[in-house]
Amino acid sequence: MSMMKSLPLLLILFAAARAATPPYSCSAADPQIQHLPFCNRTLPTLSRARDLVSRLTLDEKIAQLVNTADAVPRLGVPAFQWWSEALHGVAGAGKGIHFNRGRIKAATSFPQVILSAASFDAYLWYRIGQQWRFNGYITSDCDAVAIIYESHKYTKTPEDAAADVLKAGMDIDCGLYLKKHTKSAVQQKKLATSDIDRALRNLFAVRMRLGLFNGDPRNLPFGKIGPTEVCSQEHQNLALEAARHGIVLLKNDAKLLPLPKSNAISLAVIGPQANADNATTLQGNYYGPPCKSATPLQALKSYVKNIKYQTGCNDVACGYLDAGPALSLAKEVDYVVLVMGLDQGQEAESRDRYSLLLPGNQQKLIISVADIAKKPVVLVLLSGGPVDITFAKNHPKIGGILWAGYPGEAGGTAIAEIIFGDHNPGSLLLTGHHVFSDEILLLAADTSISQTLATYTNQ
Repeated sequence: MSMMKSLPLLLILFAAARAATPPYSCSAADPQIQHLPFCNRTLPTLSRARDLVSRLTLDEKIAQLVNTADAVPRLGVPAFQWWSEALHGVAGAGKGIHFNRGRIKAATSFPQVILSAASFDAYLWYRIGQQWRFNGYITSDCDAVAIIYESHKYTKTPEDAAADVLKAGMDIDCGLYLKKHTKSAVQQKKLATSDIDRALRNLFAVRMRLGLFNGDPRNLPFGKIGPTEVCSQEHQNLALEAARHGIVLLKNDAKLLPLPKSNAISLAVIGPQANADNATTLQGNYYGPPCKSATPLQALKSYVKNIKYQTGCNDVACGYLDAGPALSLAKEVDYVVLVMGLDQGQEAESRDRYSLLLPGNQQKLIISVADIAKKPVVLVLLSGGPVDITFAKNHPKIGGILWAGYPGEAGGTAIAEIIFGDHNPGSLLLTGHHVFSDEILLLAADTSISQTLATYTNQ
């Protein structure tokens, strides 16, 4: 086909593509749609959502029940990608967030939720929650609806699974299962269209509150969000505050902590996590590129000039123990900080642990360093799940133990501040995350066992 003959066809296809995916809803360029009630900004949001849902066919409704929602060209509704994640800061997981595009390359990374919860600070939780200002719909985990039937065998048919989740109050499926099986569930009278309508009203109400049905979003408040609203100093300060208040002091024998602030002291920092990549070590899982970060080693250097570092292990799994240089260093210095524990190579989604012990040769390294050091050492643990450190609890040369969870972009700074006394930890270790094995069996009977409070002045 010649270029001249193909050009009209290309123009037709381009026009069709534009019609199939309108750039935004309720455009002034389409007055017939703009004057429909769901485009009327003076009406209550739920009234607008109800009007839009009432205009959809069954097939159009079902296509909105999944994370990749289809466009409805005849009503000027564009396609929409719901899958974005922000468990403890905007994450790179999902199909709705792309840090490698545009002007925004990073976002504030707060501590993983297990650490923020350990603060037992309701006001702190509220302030972090305000960063999201979320109120609106219930989603499945990705592929969870399919798992109900295909893996768990909770239901007898796929249609039963689709019906059960919608009738239970779920609004959207991260996956394609509802798109495939909801219509047949309706046809088999296992599900009423009213259950679908309820879910869609919640979904469209959220999109309307975001201004996505108010014409060109570039002319609206959320359309003006740019780099200055991301990685703000206020948010970074909050990330540091959350890390400070979540870290738990588990042991402080002979008041070893805080260490003295003196240019005369020497400090050894030992452990594979002390200077490891921030993303896998401090942020935990479901993370995005942080605004800025410092490893524990980098943060400790702001307190001590004479500081030296040895990994001791080849990596966090510690399959290969290189203890010689670490032991030589531990003998020379005044104080030793060991940064040990887990990372996403040890515990993550679809990666279960088979032991409560520290991985590989970590325990052997900790004991060897503690035995040879001049003074009792400080042990910092990074982990999300429980770890059996009975040996450290009972070891007379391990004077201080801090549990730091996965503390986010400011975690290294918070750890250093606590070690040198610029912040006094007062957090409570969460039930189910107690690290002393001789008490684990008691947790089911007495949940207060796991909530131990230790500060520098009183344990």
